[in-house]
Amino acid sequence: MPKKPAKNGFFFYMLEWQQRAEASGKKKLSLAQVQEQAGPSWTAMNAVQRAPYLEKAKQSKLSGGDGVKLTSQGIPVSQIDAERREKEEHEAAIINRLKAMLETASQNDTLESLDFFIISFAYFCVNSDGDYLPAEMAVVRFNLKDGVHAKLHMLINPGSLPLGMAYDAQQHANDDHQLPTPPDALGESDFDIINDKLLQFLGYNNGRIPLLFTERDDVAKVENMLRGIFGISVTKDQLGVGSLADMFFHLKRATEKQGLDTQTFGSVHRAQLLITKDIYDYTVGIACDYHETNCNVKNCALSRCVRWGYVIADNCCMDLCIELQPGKHVPANADTTSQYATPAYNSNISSSGAYDTDDKSYVSFATVSRVTSPFYGGSSSNGGYRANSTVPCNDSTDSKVDVKRPVKLEYESPLSVGEPMAKHQHRDLDLQSNYAWSAVSGTSSTSRGRGRGLLLGDLSVLGAAGRGKLK
Repeated sequence: MPKKPAKNGFFFYMLEWQQRAEASGKKKLSLAQVQEQAGPSWTAMNAVQRAPYLEKAKQSKLSGGDGVKLTSQGIPVSQIDAERREKEEHEAAIINRLKAMLETASQNDTLESLDFFIISFAYFCVNSDGDYLPAEMAVVRFNLKDGVHAKLHMLINPGSLPLGMAYDAQQHANDDHQLPTPPDALGESDFDIINDKLLQFLGYNNGRIPLLFTERDDVAKVENMLRGIFGISVTKDQLGVGSLADMFFHLKRATEKQGLDTQTFGSVHRAQLLITKDIYDYTVGIACDYHETNCNVKNCALSRCVRWGYVIADNCCMDLCIELQPGKHVPANADTTSQYATPAYNSNISSSGAYDTDDKSYVSFATVSRVTSPFYGGSSSNGGYRANSTVPCNDSTDSKVDVKRPVKLEYESPLSVGEPMAKHQHRDLDLQSNYAWSAVSGTSSTSRGRGRGLLLGDLSVLGAAGRGKLK
């Protein structure tokens, strides 16, 4: 079989041009379309600018045209493999470092006060080099004892947008954070100031910063924007951004081992499911001033970080018998004063059963804040009653919901009064609802919660609950 003909310098330029165009959000182009659109810029290039592409063509010719296997974007397959291995090794190093932190804290009985840093960014667009232009940054310090106990939030003005990117930036802003785009962007434009404030908040010391955790699909984006902020002050090896689901999963394993000696999270996918459900997504009073004022709390970077902390606290604190504190572990107006034992879980209750409801949190059973919840007042899916969760975004969040205390029905929890009852009997009675909620006054903020005491029965097959199944 004859060898494929060698490629010229323009071919390699076209591949790079196509990669940049698609990274900026353009639809996938055929090679003929790329040739037509990339031709003028190639013609305008001088010899120095063409040299790297001509060198690639020379190497291709020396190898017979196909000595180096390339992807459809003209990238050597060996380079892709090396980058993949480097990424896997980096992720493994973060997991090992996280496990070591948790193991040390468990041995020293300091697990409840072990700090984690949760980070989130919003961005305007992606430039031709694949770099994200940040619009907003938020970091919170979180532990199980104190919940969310420190916050850093900054709006960022990245300067002028790349040529031709104004439309993409505006579209993304409209769909997401709704911040004004450059040249009208808000916030700090001096990246040195942003760098100093961030390093100070993280307690940067001796060339190492703590691990940072964010949503799984945003890890690469966050790393990219952090490298742009840190510049040379923090090297690639010093920067560790991990998946929030991994942190949640291993922390849950550690708390259960110390508190209950059981495992209810079979894999990291259970943690990711609860993060994705995001039951506190429309909670007001936890976002930045701009997003609170403009009724876009869900897409605020600060709100995301706080909500993630709430979800983790809601699932892990009771393993260590830590009482949920409103404003730190759950929304500020959540009522956690009535904490009772949740019913036993066993294999007779599927993951889509009675506790996988769409209007309760996983552990504390706090009423969901989502204003789009299908249940507004009236009876909820477990037979009780709750208040309308709709609230004007500019209402005050300082006061607690005026909740009348729950009225006990026929039976008490076996952990509080009376004699223990059979596991199936306890479950069946609870399914008939042992609490009835009376109506509450209407316009305060988000959720009312009921914390969990000790779990009963077999927890090995615990089904995830939340707002419903992922679509």
